[in-house]
Amino acid sequence: MNTEPVRVIAPPPLIYLAPLGAGVALHFLWQPLRFFPSGWIGHAAGWPVFGVALLIFLWSLRTFARHGEDIRIEKPTNSLVGNGPYRFSRNPIYVSLTLAYAGIALILNTVWPLTLLPLALATMHYGVILREEGYLEGLFGDEYRQYRKKVRRWL
Repeated sequence: MNTEPVRVIAPPPLIYLAPLGAGVALHFLWQPLRFFPSGWIGHAAGWPVFGVALLIFLWSLRTFARHGEDIRIEKPTNSLVGNGPYRFSRNPIYVSLTLAYAGIALILNTVWPLTLLPLALATMHYGVILREEGYLEGLFGDEYRQYRKKVRRWL
């Protein structure tokens, strides 16, 4: 059993919340930039995106639970999960966080958070995902390398 967790720059939800919060603050405190002329259009566009994010997240949670894994990044990994949403993406939880972020921006009808989304994605890539990949390769070796060849990082 592995006792060491992966070392990442920050918890992924915080990596998304910081630029999302900054974007919302820019919208309300400095300059509102809207997607749509009416707020109901943002709700109509954003809630389905947020809903898909929630479904992917719950599917990922359920899949991890079936393998006895904890999604918290500060917990060690003991098995390589390759079924459920992990058949389509090596990072479905991060896909769901990205979709939730975009859905919230649409619901709030503000462009600013999406202008800051690349910052969150770059931080995730370099500060979390690459570190996780090295960690998993160290733990599972060839099994992880084979999985990585079959399944894309994002989608």
